[in-house]
Amino acid sequence: MAAIDAQDSRAAGAAGADVRKHSLQLRVLGPLEALSDGVALTLGGRKERTALALLGAHVGTVVATDDLIDGIWGDEPTTAARSTLHTYISNLRSRVGDVIVRDGGGYRLEIEPDDVDAFVFEHAVSNARELAATDQAQAAQTLRQALALWRGRPYADVAGSPPLDVEARRLEELRLEAVEARIDADLALGRHAELAGELEVLCEENALRERFRAQHMLSLYRSGRQAEALRAYQKTRAYLADELGLEPAKELQELERLILNQDRSLLPDTEPQVQARAFLLTDVEDSTVLWELHTDAMRAAMAEHDRIVLGAVEAGGGQVVKRVGDGLDIAFADAGAAVSAAQAIQIELSKVDWRETGPLRVRMAIDAGEVEWRGGDYFGPVLNRAGRLLAAAHGGQVLLSGDAHGLSSARSGWQAKALGEHRFKGIGSPVTVFQLVVEGLPADFPPLRIDRPTTSAARTGFGRSVRGYELREQVGAGDFGVVYRAYQPSVGREVAIKVIRPELVNQAAFVRRFEAEAQLVAQLEHPHVVSLYDYWRDPDGAYLVMRWLRRGSLRQALERGPWKIEAVSRLLAQVGSALAYAHRQGVVHRDLKPANVLLDEEGHAYLSDFGIAARLSDPDDPRRLVSGSPAYLPPEEIAGAAHTPRSDLYGLGLLTFELLTGEPPPMDGPLPPLGKLRPELPAALDAVIVRATSAEPDERHESVDAFLIAFAQATGADTPSLAATYTPAENPYKGLRAFGESDAEHFFGREALVAQLVAAVAEHRLVAVVGPSGIGKSSVVKAGLVPALRNGALPGSERWLVADLFPGAYPFEDIAAALLRVAVERPDDLVEELARDELGIRRVAKRILPAGSELLLVVDQFEELFTLTSDEDVRRRFLDGLTALAADPRAPVRVVVTLRADFLDHPLRYPKFGELLGAGLVTVPAPSEDELAEAVERPAATVGVRFEPGLVSQIVADVHDQPGALPLLQYALTELFAARTSDLLALEGYRATGGVVGALGRRAEELYARLDTPARRACRQVFLRLVSVDPAGQDTRRRVRTRELRAL
Repeated sequence: MAAIDAQDSRAAGAAGADVRKHSLQLRVLGPLEALSDGVALTLGGRKERTALALLGAHVGTVVATDDLIDGIWGDEPTTAARSTLHTYISNLRSRVGDVIVRDGGGYRLEIEPDDVDAFVFEHAVSNARELAATDQAQAAQTLRQALALWRGRPYADVAGSPPLDVEARRLEELRLEAVEARIDADLALGRHAELAGELEVLCEENALRERFRAQHMLSLYRSGRQAEALRAYQKTRAYLADELGLEPAKELQELERLILNQDRSLLPDTEPQVQARAFLLTDVEDSTVLWELHTDAMRAAMAEHDRIVLGAVEAGGGQVVKRVGDGLDIAFADAGAAVSAAQAIQIELSKVDWRETGPLRVRMAIDAGEVEWRGGDYFGPVLNRAGRLLAAAHGGQVLLSGDAHGLSSARSGWQAKALGEHRFKGIGSPVTVFQLVVEGLPADFPPLRIDRPTTSAARTGFGRSVRGYELREQVGAGDFGVVYRAYQPSVGREVAIKVIRPELVNQAAFVRRFEAEAQLVAQLEHPHVVSLYDYWRDPDGAYLVMRWLRRGSLRQALERGPWKIEAVSRLLAQVGSALAYAHRQGVVHRDLKPANVLLDEEGHAYLSDFGIAARLSDPDDPRRLVSGSPAYLPPEEIAGAAHTPRSDLYGLGLLTFELLTGEPPPMDGPLPPLGKLRPELPAALDAVIVRATSAEPDERHESVDAFLIAFAQATGADTPSLAATYTPAENPYKGLRAFGESDAEHFFGREALVAQLVAAVAEHRLVAVVGPSGIGKSSVVKAGLVPALRNGALPGSERWLVADLFPGAYPFEDIAAALLRVAVERPDDLVEELARDELGIRRVAKRILPAGSELLLVVDQFEELFTLTSDEDVRRRFLDGLTALAADPRAPVRVVVTLRADFLDHPLRYPKFGELLGAGLVTVPAPSEDELAEAVERPAATVGVRFEPGLVSQIVADVHDQPGALPLLQYALTELFAARTSDLLALEGYRATGGVVGALGRRAEELYARLDTPARRACRQVFLRLVSVDPAGQDTRRRVRTRELRAL
């Protein structure tokens, strides 16, 4: 902590000077940044930045001119390198100030080491190592704060300078050591259960780092998962033997022995402390809307809020445990102190003139009882109950539990009224609720909002790690969840993670559709759409990982007033093209508003947050939350109608109005005329805005492109035009990628086979889809069968859940991961429960799936069970589990497996499973000529593109009777469509790509020819690692992590 706070205490040096000589700070733990008083400075080109980075790496010491030249130009400097360096230094001085001084035969950066984040980080790690001996909680917190300084690879934008590359590798190693030390501290604090998932990812990403392996084994063992801890050791041993021909280190072998013996020395030294505490929880009502509408005013309002709340906490002897969005969790020694603080806060808040934001209405809840103090935090039912009370309260209302009321009633000076007994979700017994009555303030409130979701999703926080992402600070919150800035160490980049609340993600409608909807958004690839990097769901929440943009949202930018019309035109061109692209892919945004338009450092705009949570919330749930800022909600959505592309146009029109005027749209009534607010604007713009924001969707522009053309015409700008024969459209062909569920609209030619599969699923609880390699088994299941079932091909199938997996080397772990994606409960020993006996899979499925639901479990590439699973006992138990599952007509799971025909004999060697497989066997034949013609022609037709007469017949002739040619066909069509210059796909263009047989080979040769000799060797190693060959010489694909390939 001392190192992190050093920047606030630096004035102790320099003879006690009160004013610092400089204000420059350097950030090198990521792309190089220079800041003055917290404001980023503009730096020059790469070599000029390299000069500054070299000086920053040796801050306070002289860097010789020759060393600077070597660091910038390497072994072959230009003849003018010395004079060019002087120019760079001169330019840097003009940008960062006179902090670069000439000293002898070199230059020195005259700032303090603590002005460089790498030095702050290193100092903090050193301090944490000393703290670990006496205060593990403080050591863990110090390391979390130190790790939060990382924004990416050190010196990321000046890589290639040998001395900086060496320094970057040193810092990367120190970072891993800091993570290890932080995990050691967390293990000592008893946080083993929450570390297991993080360590699993760390082991995968740092496969040769045995310290992470040991910590993972220990976290599993302390969590009561001894068998998983031992299996983790066996996986480590197998990996080291396969990759390096080595045995695990002696320390790891000794840890395995201690786990086998259940040695008590492995247990944590400290036990949780039980304490009696009272808790006051606060939250600002409607803060999300206030932040959107009055960003700057809310900053001032929250500063005043914090002054009042923290003053009352200090006066009452309380302790702030954590911040939760705009609220606080506060602990007091007794309930009376908590009640007195709540009363004082409400009285002081009522006295403030809040001006633009209006009064801040703060809801509060108080509960008291025994809690566990563990790892620097409190745990127990008291906090859960307080959270439920807080969610039920209204702004300005203070609720007390019966326990809190009873423990504090002896104090005078306040009164409460009974609100009766209430039942809260997740709390077994009814809770007696009281309301604090504060003299002079409102005492009458609407009924309690018993079913309102709690803010529990936000009560994890700074430094927590989920799936390999380290959470930083919370940057946003709303009814659906919270948004964090986070860091992804494996890639070295900052990201934004939206965590959707468990109350929503465990609704059956959300579970059914989450993966398909997230996949659809993830496939949006447009320069001005914020990329969705990753997504997953489990019983604790749903997670969306997106690009992090530093400049914030358009909402903040609009606080500075209206934009010039040229800037508005540029932003609309970017956002409009992104929105039009999404509409062409069948994706409606649902929540278009300034807060969902993000800006980068250059001012470019990006469309964000495609409303996955809103689309998937259960429409029949009375607690269903409506997405969108109130002023931006289209009339049809308020009326309960479906949200369409023209609903997005309504939002785009309002956004344009706010850009031009600087005024948010009125909450009710029509928009004021633009000329009244900005007379200098072209009069024709009023008609464009009025049409886009019409209350009737049919009266709005027919498309985003039409709106952009109308806007351009009204402003006198060049009208966007496209060649009459060319329509921009998504490429409907999939290249070498298998079709997924989101590709169903472009999947043609297999209708008869899909109908056969639907019938098989109706009749059999285990269906095997068998065919040769490249025939399209996975595609017909995922883009044919699954969408058909989603659309109700069988009675009730529209409500089925779907989960898929590859069996891989550890099939029970893979099926556990698949089930968790659709589960509403997470058993502690899930893998062990699944593998316990032949009924394990069935028993677990019944327990963790949503009540009354049925699951379609797709086991893709089933041959992996016989090529990658090396343990025969594991293979047999997995097959036994599937057999028991499929043989039970009451089981809530149906199984579909896809299997290569040349592996059909393998599962038939297991009699019981083989009998079921044979009964539900569906073979996948080569498509007929008519089916091939549909697969070729109809995807293009869906986006308005046609084939030259005779071309379809030519393509069908080229591919018909060619074994395994369907992937080649899709690749050739992808290349043909990408190269088109009109809406007509021509024979000449087809031949130019190389046709079905030549397109892929020609492209591969082109790429390979560009590689130098080392790269070609690496390429060969990559392909060797992507194939697995069994003792009989049969080959199958092998999945590897990208980190392993990057190491080549």
